[in-house]
Amino acid sequence: MRQHLLFPLRIVLIVFSSLWLWGCSGNFVSQSIVREGISLYLGYTQTALSESLHLDPPTFRVQGVSIEEQQVFLHDRLPTYHVRGHYTLRLKFPTQTVTQPDNPFDLYLQEQAESKSWRLLLPAEGDDLAQWQSLLVPPQP
Repeated sequence: MRQHLLFPLRIVLIVFSSLWLWGCSGNFVSQSIVREGISLYLGYTQTALSESLHLDPPTFRVQGVSIEEQQVFLHDRLPTYHVRGHYTLRLKFPTQTVTQPDNPFDLYLQEQAESKSWRLLLPAEGDDLAQWQSLLVPPQP
């Protein structure tokens, strides 16, 4: 009878220990993945803006990414990272190059199965995570 009562307790302790170790293991999004996520987001928004204005989008480069905060949670059983920080943006127009330092970012990046790819989650109407759009972050060279 006593063994029967201890079994659920053991399961709870194993699950709790696994989650604690996973949370403490340093599983964080790399700076290069964040940079690619920012670039994907900027490309997505620049294309929409340029199309509405009937202009060619400027070329840009994201650099100097500073990650200031990361929080991890599970979404659809996959690790999802809420990442905040700042970056520098270099925009190249036909007649000039503009550098914009200290731009804030606030991204949701989701690691896919087997850690082989990442997706950028973009909020849809109502800011409901279940309704967010998902874009594949291009693989790193």
